[in-house]
Amino acid sequence: MLRPYQVAAVAAIREQFRAGCRSTLLVQATGTGKTITFSDVARRTVDRGGRVLIVVHRDELIQQADDKLRAAGLTPGIEKAASYAGNASVVIASVQTLRGKRLAAFAFDAFALVIVDEAHHAVAPGYRAILAYFTTARVLGVTATPDRLDGKGIRDRRLSLRSARSHRRWRAVADRRAPRRDRRDRARARAHRGR
Repeated sequence: MLRPYQVAAVAAIREQFRAGCRSTLLVQATGTGKTITFSDVARRTVDRGGRVLIVVHRDELIQQADDKLRAAGLTPGIEKAASYAGNASVVIASVQTLRGKRLAAFAFDAFALVIVDEAHHAVAPGYRAILAYFTTARVLGVTATPDRLDGKGIRDRRLSLRSARSHRRWRAVADRRAPRRDRRDRARARAHRGR
């Protein structure tokens, strides 16, 4: 069951895609269920007959995505090291593995949707190669930190991500969590303290 802000996020993503955007970005604070949110988007894509590729950079993220996708009623395949996903409707792939012959094993139009978990990494060459290969797929980037410390933007020509929904600040009372401060809040706090 999605929380109200996750339902709103899914609706905003769908709205971006219906409006003709080929890619969009979901920004949600750490701990707010980004994986659950994109699992619902993946389920909807599979329900319409499309395949989904989820690109991650760490083993923990593969396991987390696998768990949440299964909870959403999907059976993902994993493309990593000695594991091959085959013709699974949802493929979770390690960015380190999905290159060269492993990437070429998939048709360029094999996926209707590519989800990039931790999308702030998408400017790295491995991610860029994957996104450039799957030219017909829509792209959903998901991150809690869209602003990179190196100053590189995640808005390149293939991943020109418009923010579908930003949940940096959300209702703490409804979710019983403390809201995270964004950069503007921290700057105001420093200014107030006289730094």
